[in-house]
Amino acid sequence: MGMRTAMVLVHACTFAHACRAVIYGGDLSGWQAVFTDGEYDYDQYVQYAVDNEATSLIVEGNGCAAIVYEHKSFQGWKAVFPEGKYGMSEFVARGAVNDAASALRVGYGQTGKATGCKDEPGWVDPFGHGCKAYEKDKHCAGGNTLHMWIRSVEFNNPHLHCCACGGKGQGKCVDTVGWHDQYGHGCDNYVKEGNCGGGKVLHDWIMQAEFRHPHLNCCACGK
Repeated sequence: MGMRTAMVLVHACTFAHACRAVIYGGDLSGWQAVFTDGEYDYDQYVQYAVDNEATSLIVEGNGCAAIVYEHKSFQGWKAVFPEGKYGMSEFVARGAVNDAASALRVGYGQTGKATGCKDEPGWVDPFGHGCKAYEKDKHCAGGNTLHMWIRSVEFNNPHLHCCACGGKGQGKCVDTVGWHDQYGHGCDNYVKEGNCGGGKVLHDWIMQAEFRHPHLNCCACGK
């Protein structure tokens, strides 16, 4: 499949805060399609991207988000991606399914961070890195830790202190909008069935890609 690239140029005076999403057919490689602010139902989406072949993406722009949908008319599963870079594993962790996207929205919207959240003042890890560094270095994005190894005492638990990593700060944790596992179970189901509670996973076996990482998407599971 040859590379397909689409670029929509927006004058800075028209949109002072333009957002951009780049969708890839491989792990941040292969064909790519570039989308700016707007809605791209199936007919518009396939002008630039390949139907049912998206596997990763990058979202650019402060406060921006991209929402990927399974079917045309913005139906089926949906996955919300705040500003950040999402390889194949992160793409699936947010609730998307590889090679199964047909529509897209790009713009300002729910980022997944806690509403009104504030980083804990003065917090740093043992190496002197603060919350902004964790977001800048792509360890965290949109209220989720993108690398599970940082969720430890060794790194002073950034997921408890930094909004970008899932820290609740002075705000309230918000479940990832539209998230569900591959069986259609959402965050409420994980609480109801006794798999999560009190911000903790109660059964380690659900912390797998097979279940689309509820601990990264549901507050009751530890988001």
